[in-house]
Amino acid sequence: MSHHNKIAIVTGGTGGIGRCITEELLKAGAVVACIDTDSAAGHWLEERYGTERLFFYAGDIAQQSVLDDFTAQVIWS
Repeated sequence: MSHHNKIAIVTGGTGGIGRCITEELLKAGAVVACIDTDSAAGHWLEERYGTERLFFYAGDIAQQSVLDDFTAQVIWS
C-alpha cells in the first residue's frame, strides 16, 4: 500500500510497535510526525531516515502543553 502524499502521526513512535509503524510508513512513502519521550531513539530515526519526511518531537503526550505544542508544530510545518 502506498502512502505517498500522506501525513501520519505516530505517538510512541521510537520504540517497539510504534517504531515499526513509523518505519513502515516511511518506507511506504508517508511523511511521519513522531512524538516520544526517548529523544536518543528519535534522533537515531532522524539520522537514518532524514528530516525531510520525518519530524520527531521529544515529549510526553500525557502533558497537555506538550501535546498542544507538538500539534501546533505539525500543523504549521
